[in-house]
Amino acid sequence: AAPVALPSPGTTTGWRLGLQRLREVALQTFCASLAVTLCAAPLLAASFHRVGAAGLVSNVICLPLCAVLTVLAAGGAALFVACPALATPVLWLGGQASQLLIEAARLFARMPLAAVDVPAPPALVTLAWLAGLGCFAIARGRARWLSLLAPAALAVAVVGPAQAELEVTFLSVGHGDSIVI
Repeated sequence: AAPVALPSPGTTTGWRLGLQRLREVALQTFCASLAVTLCAAPLLAASFHRVGAAGLVSNVICLPLCAVLTVLAAGGAALFVACPALATPVLWLGGQASQLLIEAARLFARMPLAAVDVPAPPALVTLAWLAGLGCFAIARGRARWLSLLAPAALAVAVVGPAQAELEVTFLSVGHGDSIVI
């Protein structure tokens, strides 16, 4: 696909330039979040038997809030060393920003598809997925075809044979143990 031609920053001014920059930052954050989500998905599925897509949207919104929170926390700490009385309002604002971040995380955690239960993929499927993503990112020429390993691995993971799961729960029952399989 051909790159999208954006107006030159020299010809765009005012609020249009601000919106253009905001859009670019949001798109870059979304792409970075997508890359991390795709790379981490098989590892999360293997470890926690869940994957999620809420981070794709929540990172675009929550990362700027994290940046504000970081500035408030660092500024509040520096002010506390110099003059504790001046640090109080800054640290109070940091506490409010923390609460806002926690509420945003809770909101995104309640979204549909925030976390989906999945079986752990076999090691070979995980390897094919990561190799396909790697080839998509860095391969050139004919080697780029190896990026098809990623969708093939996804198809095998989704359509492949279901693995029977074994769940074992150990219960403390006073002077003994109870094991539920």
